[in-house]
Amino acid sequence: MSDYNLIRLDSSNFADLLGLMEVVNGSTPDGHQLRKKYDTRAFGAENLGYLAYKQGEKIAAAYYGVFPMRVMLAGKEVLAAQSGDTMTHPDHRGKGLFIALARKTYALAAEEGVKFVFGFPNSNSYPGFVKKLAWQHPYNMVAVNIVVPTLPVNLLAKRLPVLARLQKKWLTTLLDMFFVKAGELPLPCSSVTGSGSAGVVRDRAFWDYKRDCCEAYQVGQTILFLKYDGDISIGDAVAANGEIGPAISKLRFVAALAGILRIKTYCSPGSQLARNLGSKGHTRESLAYGYVAFEEGMPLEQLQFTYADYDTF
Repeated sequence: MSDYNLIRLDSSNFADLLGLMEVVNGSTPDGHQLRKKYDTRAFGAENLGYLAYKQGEKIAAAYYGVFPMRVMLAGKEVLAAQSGDTMTHPDHRGKGLFIALARKTYALAAEEGVKFVFGFPNSNSYPGFVKKLAWQHPYNMVAVNIVVPTLPVNLLAKRLPVLARLQKKWLTTLLDMFFVKAGELPLPCSSVTGSGSAGVVRDRAFWDYKRDCCEAYQVGQTILFLKYDGDISIGDAVAANGEIGPAISKLRFVAALAGILRIKTYCSPGSQLARNLGSKGHTRESLAYGYVAFEEGMPLEQLQFTYADYDTF
């Protein structure tokens, strides 16, 4: 590691992160959207991440960072951070950069007032988080998939960007026809904290941050947070009376008209959303929920999440 320099992310090197993403992912990232995603000042901290550069080189070799967000835990609001983008240039893999960057990022996060880091690691990153970064793993998230009888245009659209854009436009038209765009949201708008469980704070700052990622639609007393990503993804479903069945039935009808085969979401097992949707689709075990705490005594195993909380939503 002595031949690598670890430099904190900021506006002067953000272009290097975009360049690294392009190499690792094989496609050009949307710089405007990513800058908005990384602008977390509203939550109390920003730029909690590090780029690695091999000495003598100007191209970034690796990156690890976390996204600050506020969490309601045991009746108290605390600053947390979600483990976010992790990537290593193909020419620099096997050098231990992921672990070194993560440890340095965690030290920075703790200095900035973050009480814990959490995330949903996939099978590739899970061993490193648990074995080398001391993450705890209390449970796995669940995936709920609702299959819609329709001509599955979305399967072809996933391979044809032009068709995907047309399908998204048609879906938006249908949603505007059959749903009402939610105006001022009743805050905090969350099926997790609304049911009395510990979870991410969904205040105005949260939904302003997510504004370009999803749209809020309302049917009766139910608010659905939706986005099109080749499927219809539900970030959360919040109902004043706890009954979301009519809204989901109407959403299935819209999906059928739009040629979208699947409606999907992810949530904590035992959560309000899991209970509401479990009988309406196929449920399977999904990614691990894990965390590393910087202070003792926090009941982090009690936290619940929905897809809207993921940094990828």
